[in-house]
Amino acid sequence: MVETPDSAAPILLTTRHPVPTDTAMAAPSAAPAGAPQPLPRKRPLRTDVRADILRAATEQFFESGFLSTKLTDVATRAGYTKGAVYSNFGSKQDLFGSIVNERLATLLSGRLASILGDEVRLDDAALARIARRLAETLIEDGPWHLLLMELAVHAARDPQAADLYRESRKSVRLAIGAVIMQHADQFGIDPDAHRVDVLAPLIMSATNIMALERILDPDYFERGVQARMIEAILVGTLR
Repeated sequence: MVETPDSAAPILLTTRHPVPTDTAMAAPSAAPAGAPQPLPRKRPLRTDVRADILRAATEQFFESGFLSTKLTDVATRAGYTKGAVYSNFGSKQDLFGSIVNERLATLLSGRLASILGDEVRLDDAALARIARRLAETLIEDGPWHLLLMELAVHAARDPQAADLYRESRKSVRLAIGAVIMQHADQFGIDPDAHRVDVLAPLIMSATNIMALERILDPDYFERGVQARMIEAILVGTLR
């Protein structure tokens, strides 16, 4: 069923009370002399509403998956009406795309830098350290990889979901490639010889599969095994 925006509903969820039929009872009681007057309730800033919805949506997607997540559930979790969600995001696909963009910003601002660390050259020891740090992030990001895999399966049969999946993966692929190019001189990487256009999607795709394998078989695909697998990919591509 297609969800439609509730444009008539207020943004904030409030508890509705029945209106008294007795006009005397309905009239507000006079405040005692000298008593402080209640401050008017401030309408939340649009940026705050958007941030609340994104945070609630991320939690809901991780908990329920892409297909089972309803915008009504996101609205309830965030503390707003469904109309508030639609006024900030036109659809569930738009909402998911915004979450991808936020994750991309986090990826660029710190995650990839922390994985690379303060390495100054890509010898075998450095590649092993980078592989271990990358394996650690796969554990932390397990729910995200699971969500992407669910979207990928759905996208194979749904053109709209396929567009969303391609755009999200393209953004991450380009981000990884940009970071590799940024550190190319530092690490002595020749973009032509090492085919950054191949290395970036290889790392992205391989780590996606590894994260899913760990979720399904954590006893075998523990962090040590995953670190060695990542190291083999890096050494095989950069040597």
